[in-house]
This record gives sequence, C-alpha cells and structure tokens, in this order.
Amino acid sequence: MKEIKKIITHSKNFHTDEVVAVALASICFPRAEIIRTRNEKDLQIYNEDSSCLVIDVGCNYNPQLSNFDTHQTGFSKARENKIKFASIGIFWEVYGSEVIKTIVQERNLRMSQQELGEIADILDGGFIVSLDAADSFQIENFFVPLRVEERLDIWSVTLFSIINDFRPLYILGEEHFDEKFHEVLQIVKPILRRKMIKYVDTYLARGEARKVLQEAERYGEKTLLISKRIQWSLVVEEFPEIEFLIDFGNSEGVYSITALRDTTGNFRNGHGLLPSKRHLEDIELQQEDGFKNLCFVHKDGFMAKTLDLATALFVVQESI
Repeated sequence: MKEIKKIITHSKNFHTDEVVAVALASICFPRAEIIRTRNEKDLQIYNEDSSCLVIDVGCNYNPQLSNFDTHQTGFSKARENKIKFASIGIFWEVYGSEVIKTIVQERNLRMSQQELGEIADILDGGFIVSLDAADSFQIENFFVPLRVEERLDIWSVTLFSIINDFRPLYILGEEHFDEKFHEVLQIVKPILRRKMIKYVDTYLARGEARKVLQEAERYGEKTLLISKRIQWSLVVEEFPEIEFLIDFGNSEGVYSITALRDTTGNFRNGHGLLPSKRHLEDIELQQEDGFKNLCFVHKDGFMAKTLDLATALFVVQESI
C-alpha cells in the first residue's frame, strides 16, 4: 500500500460518513496530516497527488489516486441492494482490508490477505453499508419488512453494539468480565447523561423553533423565510403545507433553500429543487437567466444556496 502523507476532507460542517472515513484513514496512516478545506485550487492539487487521500470533497472519484468524493454530477455508484455509496463506502472498498491489517498488526497477530478481506467484507455488509444508507436517507431500507411500530431505534442498536463489543469472549477467560464491565460502565454513563441533556435541549429547541416558524415571513402559501438559526427540522412536520424553507439564519451569510420532505421521505412538492436543471454544473446554471447569484444546488435536489433573497425565491418559483 502506498504511503499517504495527507488526509483531506471538507471544512465547515461535517457528517458521519467522512468523520468515520477520516478516522479509519488516520488509523492506517497515523503520521498523515489531516487537512480540512474547500479551496478548489488546493483540492485540484491534492486530487492529483498520489500521497494524498481525499475524502468527501474534490468532486472526483478515482480509487487509484485515492479520490473518494460522491458529490459530482454523474456519480451514481450503488450497491446491489440499491443503497447509494457515500464517501465511507468507496473509501472502505479500497482501504478496508488495510484498516483491518493495521489493527491485526497492532495486536501482533498474523492473518492472510484472504482473511483480512473476509473481515472487511463482513464489516462492509453491516456497519459500512448502514453509514452509506444513513448518508443518502436510505436507512429505512433496513427496516422495510417491519411494521412501523416495530422499527428499530437506531440509537438503541448503536448503544447495544458498543456494550456488546466490550463483552470478552470466553476463550479469554471469565475473569475479564468484571474488568470489562466496569470499563464499559465508565463509557456508557456519560453517554446516557448526555442523552438526557439532549432530550431537555431538544424540548427547548423544539419550542423555540415552533415559535419562529409560526411567526416566519411567508411567500405564498408554501414558502417560509427564517432569519434566526434554529433546529427547524424538529417541528417542520407540524407545518405540512410548507414545501420550501429559506434560511438566512446561518453563519455563512447566504440564503439556504431546503425542499422539505414528508414523513415517508418524499419531497412534499413531488420532485425537490430545480428538477429540470439539476443535471447542470453550478457554473453552467449560473449562466442562465435568474441564477447569477446561485452558489450551489445539490444534485439530489434537497438543498440550494444563493447570495440574495431574490435568487432564492426564483429557485423556489422554478421548482414549483
């Protein structure tokens, strides 16, 4: 495996798929520098540098050069079960066995390449694919056979797996159980405490968000404009008539437009933002009338960003 000197991912907000991918990459390459950036000139250089591993940024998918982004137009790679690949999935395809190999070597164990690959495949079939699914809003695919009231609590499953990972195998001897019990207890207690705090915070945030949305400026019957940073996702289901939300309360100084979804995950307007123009790159779309101040439109149509309100409203109008 080639030497990686730099691990690159995007700056600003972060999500589970690239956080996990970067963490796993840093296990393989502990001396590699981790860089977060969205500078296009720098990313072009990193994409072409074989000593750089570029994750979830750079608009390029090239396993040979370790470029692992999925946001570019034309990327449609999916698994046999139709789950779309996120950055963690395409990273794992190339480096999964190396991650396992690193862990094995740290424990002074020896395994064949086939064994390493089998372990990587097992992880891919459950853990990695679930991260891919969550990133592309397809996590429900895992629970389709179950009735709604029987669907699993994702957080409970995660907590269960954490605890289960601390349970020693009998081959190590039963004397390890007490030790590992107390060890995992010290980990679970602050998690549970934080979970309780999160419930309280969520209750307060939901009340604030509800008030802001009730008082928000309306454009027509289906669009709301908010200028305060809130967790609107907590209460947006209470406003089923609203199809688009324009948010100017973010720290970026831009207008963020969201095409809202219903409780089944489908767009409320049926197709999201700019369905007839999403095939265009942003720079191409900016050349068209009304889109000069468009910053970005997501290829899946759930989000766009503009420099001014007029362009934001135009995006909404063109999406109806």
